[in-house]
Amino acid sequence: LKLMHTGTDDNEAFKLGVNEGMTYADLLLHYKTANPTIEQIIEIVPMIKARHYSIASSMKMNPRSVHLLVVAVDWKTPLGRNKFGQCTRYLAGLDPSKGEVFVSVDVMPSVLRLPPNPKQPIIMSGLGTGLAP
Repeated sequence: LKLMHTGTDDNEAFKLGVNEGMTYADLLLHYKTANPTIEQIIEIVPMIKARHYSIASSMKMNPRSVHLLVVAVDWKTPLGRNKFGQCTRYLAGLDPSKGEVFVSVDVMPSVLRLPPNPKQPIIMSGLGTGLAP
């Protein structure tokens, strides 16, 4: 798995794999003779990176809960396979109608500083969020 593309001339197949969003599971299903141990898989597969989302609620309005702004990520690959974002798919699958939902979070300090005068106009943008005014 580590050396899948090293030394090959099959650039098109490699590019297709990248564009298809090939996962380690996809590779293991494709290369049936690859039988790594769980220890080898843990060594090869990197940890999932932390996901950071914007808090979209006010403690004044919701003192006991935090509401997140999350855009569900999904797309079709060039071969028509449905793909989903790792964390947004998990969050979208939570069903608060069946009871309270709890997830582990780390609240990071904000870099946003509002002007001292609350009547002063400000311009805000959410670059890269997938949301537009």
